[in-house]
Amino acid sequence: MDPSSAPQPRSPADRRHRRSRLSRARIRAAARNLFLERGFDATTVDDIVGAADLAQKTFFNHFPTKDALLQELASSVLGHFERLLSDECKRSDSLEARLGGFFSLVGSEIEVTRVLSRDLLHRIIRGSASGGTGNQELRRVRQAFRGVVADGRERGDVGVDLELEVQADLVAGAFIGVVLQWLNEPGYPLAGRLRDTAHFLAAALAPRRAPGRGT
Repeated sequence: MDPSSAPQPRSPADRRHRRSRLSRARIRAAARNLFLERGFDATTVDDIVGAADLAQKTFFNHFPTKDALLQELASSVLGHFERLLSDECKRSDSLEARLGGFFSLVGSEIEVTRVLSRDLLHRIIRGSASGGTGNQELRRVRQAFRGVVADGRERGDVGVDLELEVQADLVAGAFIGVVLQWLNEPGYPLAGRLRDTAHFLAAALAPRRAPGRGT
């Protein structure tokens, strides 16, 4: 066996970095489970470190506050949604199919993780209203939809009579508006409203027919 091909022992710095990553992952996993079960406000840092079997000091080595941890979880969820939208764009070839498929997936996931989803969405919206990091997160939502609309314009199933930025705002605003309504109204039919919203947006953004042509 070539000695140069044998696994090299990890340096102390490598081992510390690996332990740090594992600790952070345990904190995130424990927090997510507790937020799902109890909600953000009802979960304490002591609850989280107890579930993660770590010292409280370890928590604060990674997150200055519980809210900072929720912010990281919110960013992670947005990343997941961005990947869902990207995957849907690869599977579908029309704006309505892409938005409908994505809205359906997101609606199902939000309802399954209802307590955590409410806390994460409130975090994003409160942060945006106060000029905090929520603004960055909402911009990510808008940018994701902007890409879908831009592709639709290139394919010809989205009209070009409005500016691309306006169209992206309309899609993002409609999506966020439906989710906000669900946040504030118990029993709101989220899945059905998102499906209807996708259909409406596709029709509203479709190219205009010239007078006297078509039906």
